[in-house]
Amino acid sequence: MIEPGLVRETESKLYVRELAYLFLLFSFKDAHRLIFDTLSRFTEGVTQNKYFQNLKEKTLTNVKPYPLLFGIILFKYVPFDQIKMLGLFFMLYSINQISDFVSNGVERLQRTFWNAIMPPSKAQYGRSSERGSWITFVFFLVILMYIAWWLPSVTNFTKAMQISRIIVLVCAFSILAISLNLHTGITGMTNFGVIFFAGIGAITLGILTVPEDRPGGHGWSPFFGLIAAVLVSGVAGWLLAYPTARLRMDYFAIVTISLGEILRISMRAEPLLRAGTGTTAIGIQLYKLPLHDWWESTMDKSVGEWFNLTGTGAEVQDAPYTVLLAAIALISLFLIWTLVDMMLSSPWGRILRAIREDEEVTMHHGHDVFRHKATSLAIGAAIAGFGGALWAWLNMSILDDFINPVKSTFLIWAAFIVGGRANNRGMIIGAFIIVLTEFVFNLMVVARGDIDSIFHEGVAGIDEFFAWLILDVLGTVSSDLSIIEPFGSLEPERLEMQLVYLKLVMIGLVIVVSLLLSERGLLPEVPKRPDDPRPNPEQPSFERRTE
Repeated sequence: MIEPGLVRETESKLYVRELAYLFLLFSFKDAHRLIFDTLSRFTEGVTQNKYFQNLKEKTLTNVKPYPLLFGIILFKYVPFDQIKMLGLFFMLYSINQISDFVSNGVERLQRTFWNAIMPPSKAQYGRSSERGSWITFVFFLVILMYIAWWLPSVTNFTKAMQISRIIVLVCAFSILAISLNLHTGITGMTNFGVIFFAGIGAITLGILTVPEDRPGGHGWSPFFGLIAAVLVSGVAGWLLAYPTARLRMDYFAIVTISLGEILRISMRAEPLLRAGTGTTAIGIQLYKLPLHDWWESTMDKSVGEWFNLTGTGAEVQDAPYTVLLAAIALISLFLIWTLVDMMLSSPWGRILRAIREDEEVTMHHGHDVFRHKATSLAIGAAIAGFGGALWAWLNMSILDDFINPVKSTFLIWAAFIVGGRANNRGMIIGAFIIVLTEFVFNLMVVARGDIDSIFHEGVAGIDEFFAWLILDVLGTVSSDLSIIEPFGSLEPERLEMQLVYLKLVMIGLVIVVSLLLSERGLLPEVPKRPDDPRPNPEQPSFERRTE
């Protein structure tokens, strides 16, 4: 309950009355026509003025006006040093000579690097060559592994849990991104419903592997439950192809994203999609985990001693089950990655790429486009079902929030876009980046109340900037009551940003920045190029004839 005495002002500062008078004025057609005709004649006269045209041409030749204006606003009006530095960066970026000099320097550096490690015939393709793609993959992988190891943790035991969870999540998201890449990057079917197939796999696995003495359980082993999950997901993908494969890509995307929502809502309402819980509880719980009993009976203590997993005290603790799950996830990712690459290197993979480029031309060459698209959809769905099962093992419960598009589809697509279309190595790098972003923001949430955390000052700075934005910027046009209602106070110390929403914004910025740096992603597609049969490919391919 808000005390009236806490509200300094309840009247809005948006000048509602003045705006109402303005709209009333515009409601008269003569006044509306007079104002806009005057503005049109004025702008037309200005644009046709030769002096203005020359000034505009010279200005656009030397600077980019919008980054310059944005940089000036940040540098002059935002009272934070970090934001001022960002404004200075935009101001420097707006100067064409500086930006061209930097971009040309980076391009020359890249060209020198690729020429030093590859023959000139391959170096010209850079990251788009096979060797260049592998080098870029290893480069990003090493950096991301270092960041993952650098993330703070309290003890060796918590570090083991942290690293193993990162590995499992990276593998699960990589598998889901590889599935999306097969559908969208290779075949050209814009699929926003990859979480639908992952959800089918997770639900199938969970229901079948819940013990028989629990509600809704069938008592299957995790291995056979995984096989069933993959098969059911693959069949669902094949059946989905019949009503949807001939749809245009935008309609296909709408259908697939709606299927994920249907499955999520069904988990809330359908009793058949509940197992291992009470009669009224939602979700699937208490299902069996692969090799869990063997791990706890024979290996957890030994592994804990091998890695010296000490807790808060000096005693060595048993290794968590996520360590074994991380090993299973790594092996699974390697096998799926290898299998998919083998399929895409076959003639079938070339047919899928041909379908992506032009279905009609592919059909005229005698290929059954529908059958190939259905096969691609089924295989990708089976892979997604495997990824969903792996994710379910990590979570140890399957709830409707598991299929939330913001926490699944958006992140998988972010990994796909950042990594690079039609490149499975890019899917792994993109998934790694997204997972690390998730973990960093989770640590930032904890760091808000921990002054010893390395993220504490950063979170405090974010909250300070957020309070300034709400009180000093938005507060100039809104009433105090409109601030107190959502935030509960006008005191800057009590205004805190919800980092969950900032995380989504940052993931969006990661996508935008990666596309600005490389519109094809960090690891672009590597097309098949035949080797040059000439002994000296650097030499011209013709000889001058003498008559």
